[in-house]
Amino acid sequence: MRGHLVTGMLVAVAACAGTGGDGAGEATVRDSSGITIVENAGGVWAPGSGWSLGAEPMVQLGGNATEPSYDFSQVTGALMLGNGSIAVANSSSSEIRFFDAAGVYQFASGRQGSGPGEYGAITGMFRTPADSLVVLDILVRRLTVLGPDGGVGRSFSLGGLGGAMVPGADGSISMSLPAGLLDDGSLVGVSLGLQINAERAGNFRDSMPAIRFGPDGAVLDTLGWFPGIEMQEMTLNFGGQSISTPTGVPLGRNTLIVAAGSRVYVATNDRFEVEVREPAGRLTSLIRANGAPRELKPDGVALHRKDQVQLMDANLGAGLPPQLRDQMVEHLNTVAYPTTLPFIANILLDDAGNLWVQEQDQPGDRTPRFAVFDATGRLQGWVDMPERFQPTQIRSGKVIGIWRDQDDVEHVRVYALNRGS
Repeated sequence: MRGHLVTGMLVAVAACAGTGGDGAGEATVRDSSGITIVENAGGVWAPGSGWSLGAEPMVQLGGNATEPSYDFSQVTGALMLGNGSIAVANSSSSEIRFFDAAGVYQFASGRQGSGPGEYGAITGMFRTPADSLVVLDILVRRLTVLGPDGGVGRSFSLGGLGGAMVPGADGSISMSLPAGLLDDGSLVGVSLGLQINAERAGNFRDSMPAIRFGPDGAVLDTLGWFPGIEMQEMTLNFGGQSISTPTGVPLGRNTLIVAAGSRVYVATNDRFEVEVREPAGRLTSLIRANGAPRELKPDGVALHRKDQVQLMDANLGAGLPPQLRDQMVEHLNTVAYPTTLPFIANILLDDAGNLWVQEQDQPGDRTPRFAVFDATGRLQGWVDMPERFQPTQIRSGKVIGIWRDQDDVEHVRVYALNRGS
């Protein structure tokens, strides 16, 4: 039963992972008790001078079922290394696959299992300045460091919380998830605590700490406490037991935390705002853009319900008893949605220090839109991504990400970033 409870918790976490206009405007910058506040009324790019992606990808991988190395499923990361080579985290095969800059397959690292260099569920991948990769396996709460040649280095857990996720005697589950790497080698992550059978009413956002960890996973300090995932209770009945477990509110608010270089970026989704903090947690600036929350449309809710059921079946359905699967589907089909969308869906940093903030789109809108802020927090303008393309990294004038074709088959693409005139 505990295994099924953990599966349900993973559904909750996975279900949870702004609005701008096109009018020109200038940023208003002011100081408030030593904190720089940048209020953006619009972008500064003149018509025809904004940034865009190339019309066709420079590199495209995937979709070749006759060659397994080029056939992807459950891609949870795609990164470019310093020499332009490409690393792809293919969770369904528990592999990190390496390709050269032209997209030619080189080798793979990893396999299914729980030993060194083995993975149960690859759920994230980060690149270090030295071109090593840090791979997250959420099932055993473990990070594995790979060299550029795919060689397995060390493994560690964050804050000593490793091993399989099973509820403690009090029904609690704890996990620490990485949010990025800093130039000094430390990691920034968040600590999540979930309580089974708490039987709480309504929606809630428990506070969660952002923590800086050393390269070995040891806790260095706490950067601050922030609102967590917006959640509600889901009750499951199995084997004569009734279990209440927290689960994410679909399209509910959540806090995004990204660490890169010497800065930590935080968006709590209470408005279109990104906090910029030092590694020790001190707030240095607030970057804001105009925009009211957008209404979540009824047809978007219906489409999102359908997508969530398909996602659950694709990732967990085969391993769930039919009774549990049916109850989860019933919950997804009846759960109440928010009336408005969150502001921000994703945050990326490019290697020039620009902040890319993805606006939360309506379900069914498959053209991600990013607001681009320079290193001072001034809004430059907006970049529309190709349809069905989700970027994962921006560096060296290129954008790499995951593209899904009309049959929902995953590919990895690299586009040139055109920086305008």
